[in-house]
Amino acid sequence: MKVVDFNEHLFRCSQLGKLMVGVSPALTANQEKELSELRSKMLTGKITDKQIIKMGDLIRKKDEKPELSKGVVTHLADIHKGFFMKRDRQISNKFTEKGIIVEEKSITLYSEVKNTLFLKNQKYYKNKFIHGTPDNVQKKVRDMKNSWSLDSFPMYETVIGNKDYEWQLQGYMELTGIKEAELVYALVDTPNKIIVDELRRLDWKQGIYDINGNVKEDRIPLVVETITNMIYTEQGLDEFCQESMSIEKKWFTDFFEIPKELRIKVFELEYSKEAIQALYEQIKLCRERLNNLTVEMSSQLFKVA
Repeated sequence: MKVVDFNEHLFRCSQLGKLMVGVSPALTANQEKELSELRSKMLTGKITDKQIIKMGDLIRKKDEKPELSKGVVTHLADIHKGFFMKRDRQISNKFTEKGIIVEEKSITLYSEVKNTLFLKNQKYYKNKFIHGTPDNVQKKVRDMKNSWSLDSFPMYETVIGNKDYEWQLQGYMELTGIKEAELVYALVDTPNKIIVDELRRLDWKQGIYDINGNVKEDRIPLVVETITNMIYTEQGLDEFCQESMSIEKKWFTDFFEIPKELRIKVFELEYSKEAIQALYEQIKLCRERLNNLTVEMSSQLFKVA
């Protein structure tokens, strides 16, 4: 069996957040400046007891040896298992399925809202540590996230709620050399096939269809609620009802088409040199861990042999 060497293993930008779980960030530029000033005061003797304590805390934080958290160790084990056994794990579910299908539509929606033509990026980027393909690279780096439903769309949020996405964008900015990024959430009509699958799941749980395949009268409100949470335009609702043999448009008397301006949510993010430095140090530890797993696995094979 060929030994897998992870000394030059590249991590996908989409998985960087999982590598950074539990990592205490290095000193920021402001903290480095503060530490330098405190050291100068120490040399002149013009430093208070409180400042000495503060300086000690900063020095400990600066010199602290990082360790991999339990969550990172578990993630690395999954990575190693896939490489070592040549069985890469492909994560696929209804959420990722929708995202893949409507990706182009989300970029089109964003273009319409911003009155600017945004195009899907096809260029692949990599360096000695990370790799990835941003969704869009036009003056800023952009990553599109397609919300599964209205419930999951961050319409009123003011900060990015998922650290994984922040790290993904930091990685893209590092690869492209662009210092500004946007995380763009889009609320796009769910493809008909996925809605049908969702109604089928609802039928298994709550029996929405009768023996002839028609929606039971007392289940119509539930069906309307479910579909309305997944379709946001009149056109999308018309197309679904026309294609369906059991759903009638007349049921949707209170349907409200959500303006396209409200179906885009943008979060701004700036490049952080400190974050990338911390990331690269963490990747060195992760590579070391992966190599150790190879040694452990090889030892087990030799014992068996």
